[in-house]
Amino acid sequence: MSQIINWLCYICVSFLVLEMMVYLCKDVIKVSKTNKNGKTKIIGNTRVKRNQTIYVNKIAK
Repeated sequence: MSQIINWLCYICVSFLVLEMMVYLCKDVIKVSKTNKNGKTKIIGNTRVKRNQTIYVNKIAK
């Protein structure tokens, strides 16, 4: 009887650990799904170019 209880506890704890791993890794799973679809955004390229031109203009003045 105690072995059955031990196995049930082991299965429950294993399930809870797996559930927590999935909960903590939701962001990683979402990122991997969006990368598979090919939808990527280029962020910051225009800002870098704009800052470069302002910096060049300040040096030129």
